[in-house]
Amino acid sequence: MCGRFNVTDSPVVIALMDSLGFDTTGLKSHFYQDDLFNIAPTEEVMVAVQEELKNFFRGMR
Repeated sequence: MCGRFNVTDSPVVIALMDSLGFDTTGLKSHFYQDDLFNIAPTEEVMVAVQEELKNFFRGMR
């Protein structure tokens, strides 16, 4: 059985990402037009990443 999950928009999470230095400009409009339910492992979702002390979002499966 595969592991499925959901993504919901939350002002608290967006505020947390802002406080951690992530650029959240356009994040919801680009990737989360609606809440995403029952996401399969093969679907692309946005992941918070830190590389070389820079915080950003990247689409991953």
